[in-house]
Amino acid sequence: MPAKTMTWMNVEDRKSHAEAFGGYNDFPPGWHEVTAAQFATSPASNKVIAMVEFRQMTTDRSNPSVSAQLFFADDNTGWAVQTEFWAGHFAQTGEGDRKWDGLPPVRFYLFGCEHEADEDKTKDLSGRCFAAEFTCKKCGRVRVEDSSD
Repeated sequence: MPAKTMTWMNVEDRKSHAEAFGGYNDFPPGWHEVTAAQFATSPASNKVIAMVEFRQMTTDRSNPSVSAQLFFADDNTGWAVQTEFWAGHFAQTGEGDRKWDGLPPVRFYLFGCEHEADEDKTKDLSGRCFAAEFTCKKCGRVRVEDSSD
């Protein structure tokens, strides 16, 4: 099943998404840049995409906007990828003062809750496997892990 996009969400889902993560020109909560190495070793690198959204975000009119693809996971977290198309264009045409080494610059970001979980309950399932339930101290998200998976 493909990831949702904002266009395919109903009105109620759009409203709750905007309340949790902001609108088209807003940075989502917890937004911070990471290096490619940090991104590759972060939990985001192996999460399932629940929704994709393109945004042009800005803090105010005096700063350039950040245009990026945002990938939302189902656990109140996400990541974003920003490519700098114009850096490559100017380098190829000789216009502007941006430097380019042949590949357009790519920047990575993480956002959402940085979960802090306590192990709340561990259940013995038939003596051979366990189910552990974790609740995030910050956002209240509950995650269940089954040792038989």
